[in-house]
Amino acid sequence: MSNLVREIEIEIVELNSSSIDADAAAASATAAATSATSASTQATNAATSATAAATSATAAATSATNAATSATSAASSATAATTNGAAQVALAAAQVALATTQANNAAASYDSFDDRYLGPKSSGPSTDNDGGALITGALYFDTTVPEMRVYNGSAWVNMPFTAVGALLVANNLSDLASAATARTNLGVAIGSNVQAYSAELAAIAGLTSAANKGIMFTGSGTAATFDLTAAALTVLDDASTTAMLATLAAAGTGISNTFTLAQLFAAGTAALPSIAFSGDPNTGIYQISADTLGISTGGTLKMTIASTGVMDLPLADMTVYGVSVGRGAGGAATNTRVGYTALATANSGSNTAIGYQAMGLNTGASNVAVGYNALRNGTSTGNTAVGAIVMGNLTSGSNNVAVGYAALSGVTSGSTNIGIGQHAAALLTTGWSNTAVGHQSLYGITTTNSNTALGYYAGQGVTGDQNTDIGSSAGTSSTSGANNTTIGYNAQKSTATSSNQFTLGNSSVDTLRCQQTSITALSDSRDKTNVIDIPVGLALIKALRPVKFEWNMRDGAKVGILEGGFIAQELQAATTAANAEWLGVVDARNPERLEAAPAKFLPVMVKAIQELEARIAALEAI
Repeated sequence: MSNLVREIEIEIVELNSSSIDADAAAASATAAATSATSASTQATNAATSATAAATSATAAATSATNAATSATSAASSATAATTNGAAQVALAAAQVALATTQANNAAASYDSFDDRYLGPKSSGPSTDNDGGALITGALYFDTTVPEMRVYNGSAWVNMPFTAVGALLVANNLSDLASAATARTNLGVAIGSNVQAYSAELAAIAGLTSAANKGIMFTGSGTAATFDLTAAALTVLDDASTTAMLATLAAAGTGISNTFTLAQLFAAGTAALPSIAFSGDPNTGIYQISADTLGISTGGTLKMTIASTGVMDLPLADMTVYGVSVGRGAGGAATNTRVGYTALATANSGSNTAIGYQAMGLNTGASNVAVGYNALRNGTSTGNTAVGAIVMGNLTSGSNNVAVGYAALSGVTSGSTNIGIGQHAAALLTTGWSNTAVGHQSLYGITTTNSNTALGYYAGQGVTGDQNTDIGSSAGTSSTSGANNTTIGYNAQKSTATSSNQFTLGNSSVDTLRCQQTSITALSDSRDKTNVIDIPVGLALIKALRPVKFEWNMRDGAKVGILEGGFIAQELQAATTAANAEWLGVVDARNPERLEAAPAKFLPVMVKAIQELEARIAALEAI
């Protein structure tokens, strides 16, 4: 029976043409100025000639009258005065002709001037004042601009002149177009020679000075005066901080070389902190209460510092070098987050997230996530994830525990699962109540339930339900079978798809040790039916061949070990011949590794003994 027990994991103005350069422009300007002067002289001469002509005309008229009178007189004495009268008539005619010529010359000079200076106009004329064609060099004064303009033969252009050396208003009384350079040349450079405009200086300049007054800024670009007390004047007159402190101490203020801020500043408020900044009076430091400082920005308390060293950010989380510390989005009082964008989405509270994007998009409650992208997604509750990308795809699953890189990393809606170890149950999605402890343990399960694996690679290939694999590599060959148990290093069930098997150890185990030699199994009559006397006995036992043999396992697990027992093929043949395969003595589900359970012959052996006892009794009765 011991053998039976042993078999059980720029434009520059174009002037005349685009090729005329600045020197030509200057020459044209000089010529135009000369033309203007000449025209003006000619106009004056013409006017003088016109006046002279008019005078000559008057004289001529007078001479004509005198001639007429002389003619009359001559007529009276024709013979005596014929010669003299003719001479005077000729002289008068000559004088009239001269006057006429002079008048014509004056008119021509005036017309020439009138063609060259057209006078004031509101815009450039297209003809001269007589309606004739414009001549090159003609001038007019444009009353609209206003400026003098000259006709260049094709168009009216600005009257050019050379500005070199001129002090122009447009150039800041300088011959330079650059205002900054002009100021520098004039010795009034801003910041070096003169002060730039300052609203603060303007504000101070607008104050009225008086004795014993101080100046203070009341806002940006605004200032006011305040009274300086005798004590203040005494302190301000001191040459050093030490002297100031000595003056204050002598004045009985209680301030010494070890004075405190409280002796200098009022407590202040968040809206008006006692220590603030110019132009930003609602940002600074103030005293909240004894031994507690507050820092406010924009009139709102943002940070408190207690004498215990505790710092608090009452309104927002704190970020240190990109790492956020606080309550996370939504600010739930029961949340704790440490990490960049950890708890970045408003959630239901009672969550703890530590690590980059830990629970970054999760909106659930009562979860713990520690590690890069741990529990990043989902709406679930009660999950614990420790490790990088642990349960990173969870959506609605709850009450899962995962520890280790990528443990339960594929779980979506699965619940009550435990995965401890790198890639433990990493492919599990919707399955529930699975426990995987060990590197890649239960790695292959996806939607199955109630599996347990403990050990490196334990149950790695399992895809079925309710399997238990304990031991390194235990159950690695299993796939779809259910309700199997393998215990021990590399313990494997008979086939990958077998169900309802319990395997102790691997093929190298040669001793099963237990204080009890029997295994108790269910045998209640209330659980059995169709009970009859066993139909096989002595004949089947006699067909068995107990053997002594030496192990030479093909996988090398056991080699050279002597034992006694049976040959599975012989047991199979015997039970088949006796029509007793139902005994299940031989497990042939894996034809490459037949297994035997000789202990199942116990009922048959009892029957055989009974048969022998009957024979003995019969013989004794003879």
